[in-house]
Amino acid sequence: MSARRRVIVVLAFAIAAALTGCAQPATTTPTVAPTVDVEGWTPAAVTPAPDASAADQVAVAFMQAFVATSRSPNEWFDGIAPYLSSYARTAYADTDPNLIPARHVIGPAEIISTSDVAAQVRIPTDAGTYLVQLARTDPAGGWEVDRAIAPGAEQ
Repeated sequence: MSARRRVIVVLAFAIAAALTGCAQPATTTPTVAPTVDVEGWTPAAVTPAPDASAADQVAVAFMQAFVATSRSPNEWFDGIAPYLSSYARTAYADTDPNLIPARHVIGPAEIISTSDVAAQVRIPTDAGTYLVQLARTDPAGGWEVDRAIAPGAEQ
């Protein structure tokens, strides 16, 4: 081995040894979340969220109004409007109820999914099963219908 090569090898070992000696063993220090003591502060009262099963009641009431298609378009819309979110009110405002194939709700609601702020409920009608999507902006608030998906149109 040449002298130059020996110097490079010795330097490499020296650097490696120096770096190894500089490393400190890893230690973990438990962290504790800071606490804040604010004089005179009282936590707000927590209102329990309404039962998510109330979504099926809103869905059924909505669908009963939705399938009442023998009314004039204005009467029909006035019947469903109390159940609709603001988004859905806009979406359903110009709907012609004569184009809705269902005329009767024929069975019980089936809750497909729920969370604190969203629910999906299936409602059987004489034209097939609709999927009603409901939402609420606040877990303590009431359910509103965002959309009724016709049988066969589920995505």
